[in-house]
Amino acid sequence: MVAEFQELKYGNFVIVGDDYLRYCIDSFKYRISDGNKTVYESESPISLEELFHYLEQEKIKLTKAFLTKMLKEWSLSTYDEEGKYVLFPSPLLSCLQDFLEIGEEKEVYYLYQNQWVELNSDASQLIN
Repeated sequence: MVAEFQELKYGNFVIVGDDYLRYCIDSFKYRISDGNKTVYESESPISLEELFHYLEQEKIKLTKAFLTKMLKEWSLSTYDEEGKYVLFPSPLLSCLQDFLEIGEEKEVYYLYQNQWVELNSDASQLIN
């Protein structure tokens, strides 16, 4: 993942926080912090593309060490219109979601809260 991010390849990665609906609907401000201070803030959900564009504007080099630290130590939090937490700070890495299709059988894997989960073919047939 870090190597892909160094090349600005986001794939299907999205930032969603730990509760998708509260992240998208209930939140008024979105904040990424490095532990000490606010790094980036927006009034709309923050995308990876937006975050990396900001880092590029700030002339921050996307080294392996920097990206690893960013994913593990930076946090995402959201607030309502009164400035109260909607989603408490969570490490950025645990706020990412992604999906992959692997192999000839196109087995589907989802990244959710920093864990890859396989959706087996039986379950996907039931869903369809």
